Amino acid sequence: MKNITKAISQIDNMADLNVVISALKQQQKSLKAQGSRKARATFRVGDVCNIRSRSGLQKCEITDIRRTKASILIGNDYYTCSLTMLEAI
Repeated sequence: MKNITKAISQIDNMADLNVVISALKQQQKSLKAQGSRKARATFRVGDVCNIRSRSGLQKCEITDIRRTKASILIGNDYYTCSLTMLEAI
């Protein structure tokens, strides 16, 4: 990882730097999509799972699953959260 950081710091023109930035953004999108696909395959509507929030670990029920987010029910309140925030029980 140090080698990558060192190589980036030695870039001396904007064209090369823009190529590196584009490649990093593409890899970030790919990794995010991979995590979402894995989570979407794990959970189903009606599953009870855990979610980490500011107030700690809470149990929730999944009411709807979209491409990268899920609607969840905690107590009597509905929330929307990222699929990657959910943990199977």
